[in-house]
Amino acid sequence: MKILDAHNHLQFPVFHNQESEIISTCTQLGITSMIVNATKESDWDAVSQLAKQFSGFVIPAFGLHPWWISERSSQWETKLEALLQNNPHATVGECGIDYWIENHDPAEQERIFVRHLEIATNHARPVMIHCIRAWEPLLALLKKHPPVKPFLLHAYGGPAEMINAFAKLGAYFSFAPNLCDPKRSKNHLAARRVPPDRLLLESDAPDMLPPDNFIRIPLFDHNQTIQNHPANLLSTAVWLAELRSESQSQMLKQIAINAAAFLNY
Repeated sequence: MKILDAHNHLQFPVFHNQESEIISTCTQLGITSMIVNATKESDWDAVSQLAKQFSGFVIPAFGLHPWWISERSSQWETKLEALLQNNPHATVGECGIDYWIENHDPAEQERIFVRHLEIATNHARPVMIHCIRAWEPLLALLKKHPPVKPFLLHAYGGPAEMINAFAKLGAYFSFAPNLCDPKRSKNHLAARRVPPDRLLLESDAPDMLPPDNFIRIPLFDHNQTIQNHPANLLSTAVWLAELRSESQSQMLKQIAINAAAFLNY
């Protein structure tokens, strides 16, 4: 069975010199591809290099995370479009809006996010979306600037009641290993409500580590601090199947179909 890690950050320094081993482990466990998301202009080259080195396994995503938009150059749009032209399988992201961070500028965040949506539309690419505490504004922006291809609400943390509205606009929803925390009851309710044909899995590695008893593959950084290995998304699959009262094998089959549909461009 083919399993897609729909969102991670393999380009982060914590993974440096471990990428081949990580991908080998993932492959052995049935993870056959991953979308590696850039977060700022300065890591676009690293993501591009990973896509070249692990062609067929790493799917690149290029964009500006809302936390880092202040670091963009005046040429970021031109550079992004060039990367999309040179990488026909690339997606757009990670981008979005985040009202949780301190001293955020909502107008600037929304303007930069809309430019991502416009560029994604121009190149007919899916969009990888980050959102924290801005779900109503996000929905309004997507209605006003509807993407022509599907978009992923990664590590969905929004209200369960908004899932149908997002799904009507083309949303897919992914959940990360921290979903396995019994304390995340709000996320559990949302995970139950996602339509079967819009569900995906992600690791968000090296972030969103699951509780200790759900860590399948330990991974340590240079300071011997444990980090989230992409293969831990398999723990999410076990938890999700139980949450949704579904057979794990049937759920994974449907998620494989969903991943192919999401990436069919």
